[in-house]
Amino acid sequence: MAITIQNKGLAMWNYGLIGNKELKESAFEFIREFLKPLVSDPDAVEIVNYACIHGAEEIISKGLPNEEDVGRVFTEIMHRLDADLNHFKGYNDLIIELCPAYAKKWIISLWVSKKYEKIADFIYLRAYFTGKALPAKEALKLISETIPDRASGKDVYRMLSTIGDSAIIDWMQDKVNYPLGDWVNLFLESQPTKEQVFSWLEGDIIYQETVCLALKNLSKESELLKTYTKEEKMKLFILLLGVNHNCLFKKDKEEIIRAIRLIIKKFFIE
Repeated sequence: MAITIQNKGLAMWNYGLIGNKELKESAFEFIREFLKPLVSDPDAVEIVNYACIHGAEEIISKGLPNEEDVGRVFTEIMHRLDADLNHFKGYNDLIIELCPAYAKKWIISLWVSKKYEKIADFIYLRAYFTGKALPAKEALKLISETIPDRASGKDVYRMLSTIGDSAIIDWMQDKVNYPLGDWVNLFLESQPTKEQVFSWLEGDIIYQETVCLALKNLSKESELLKTYTKEEKMKLFILLLGVNHNCLFKKDKEEIIRAIRLIIKKFFIE
């Protein structure tokens, strides 16, 4: 009887994903009620269902899946992924969150297998999960080899934004191009070191502009600037004045000069 009820509930759940709002809510309610007595000892199906409904953090907070369940949960997610590629992103998020011990091997397999290449935006999704699941330098090596020369900041940001490591800044230094918007965001989110900030401010004008636009977006509570000594802050101030002077000879100088003035006002005057 329990198996019959469970199968009906899962059928409602699966159909509810693509059905109308009322049917989806009905499926959610059924599964919630069905899972209540099982949360303390769920099998892989219930764990995955519960994570789909309530979010992975909720099920993890209950100490699930435990070490014995992880392999079965991974297998269950694989079955669902094979059955419906439309939920590729959602299922991969679950793999990383619920089955971290399996995530690295699984993500690396995406760079070998051609099984999922027809999924819309697959190369970006693969890069997104690679950045989340693999160590930064390993992820950067895999992803960067697929980025074409002169790629736009928008495309590069979509490929590398989940890595969040200063190694990206060294990699991107000879690749930055206009418009700068996404390059600026990538620079800021990649946890630049003090040495990298100084190096870029001493480099070509396009690197100077990137750093200035990034620093403009920092808050006064930024951990980056908290680490600067008085001597380093003075060096930063002098370099900013130098960039300001260089920009005076640029045709489109107003945005950078405004950024420099805001940085100086925010971090050196107030």
